[in-house]
Amino acid sequence: MLKSIKDFIINFQGYKTKRKLVAFLVDDYGTIRVSTEALKELEKNDKSLTENRFNKFDDIASKQDLEDLFKVLKSVKDKNGKPAVFTPMTVVANPDFKSISESNFSNYHYESFYQTLDKFAEGNEIKQLWKEGIEQGIFVPEFHGREHLNVRFWMNYLRNKDENILKAFNHNSIGVNPKIKQNYDYMAAYDLIEKDHIDELNSITKDGLDLFEKLFGYRSVLFTPSALIHHDDMHSDLNSVGIKYIDMARSRMMPNYTGAKSKKFHYLGQTNNLGQKYITRNVMFEPNKDNSDAVKKALTEIEVAFKYNKPAIISSHRVNFVGGKDKSNREKGLNDLKRLLEGIVSKWPEVEFVAIRDIFN
Repeated sequence: MLKSIKDFIINFQGYKTKRKLVAFLVDDYGTIRVSTEALKELEKNDKSLTENRFNKFDDIASKQDLEDLFKVLKSVKDKNGKPAVFTPMTVVANPDFKSISESNFSNYHYESFYQTLDKFAEGNEIKQLWKEGIEQGIFVPEFHGREHLNVRFWMNYLRNKDENILKAFNHNSIGVNPKIKQNYDYMAAYDLIEKDHIDELNSITKDGLDLFEKLFGYRSVLFTPSALIHHDDMHSDLNSVGIKYIDMARSRMMPNYTGAKSKKFHYLGQTNNLGQKYITRNVMFEPNKDNSDAVKKALTEIEVAFKYNKPAIISSHRVNFVGGKDKSNREKGLNDLKRLLEGIVSKWPEVEFVAIRDIFN
């Protein structure tokens, strides 16, 4: 009974459709994380590092990762004969560690995601796969930020010589927890605690969106801030550079300018005063998060979404589908994805797979 009431409260407001729409929002493409070399070195002093699945498994998607993913997406068709679609929420830049070090941490520098790929032996092939995925409509990136880190916060840790952050930096890595905790998370790219920070974040965002268009050949229309944290004061600037949709947590913690956060509630299709629509995710699919049956859980949540005439917007992360550190992680994630897709078309033959930008069309 309580679950039914909760499902109703979550779903009664907002956008509805009789169509059975399924979209995948998959975070963290483009970003570096903790490299294999860094993990081995850092583990010597902190065995708990690999308890975090992102440290343990996450990595730039390789040629094999993308080829195997695309094979699964194309293996299952909807009622219109179209394959499943990933919307990879993508950051378009990573820190330029060499240049930052040469400046003695006085200045931040970045390289584009494609420049990061140029350091891989198979970098050109990976870039070609991104292009093919976009052309085939099965891999349609949207904007997750310029970097998956908060430049101001991260540079503060480096300048203050935080032991953990510096060790990771020396191995061209980000993502480890700092030695000395502050009242901010440097992996939340759009968090803030000072009034003057908003202009910096807006400038970074505009720069990132321009770089996104340069890399992928089109403007992003969806913004998903990392950790789903950002301030409403960004919306006007986002609107001016083409963002039509903003990804929101249903129960969202919005930072203010004092270090605290206030709670705001959102629903799918909610529209702000600028005409931007809010996206809220209603299905979770994280095959490597715990020992539960991710496929069964996702199918149950899809059923609830369709019961209330909602699109099924499936939340996931790159970490579930990459095998650079452990190929069995990729195999499990893609096997579960295949099972999920087959389960969807079996239970709802009228389903339509769409990119998130097409949800409201």
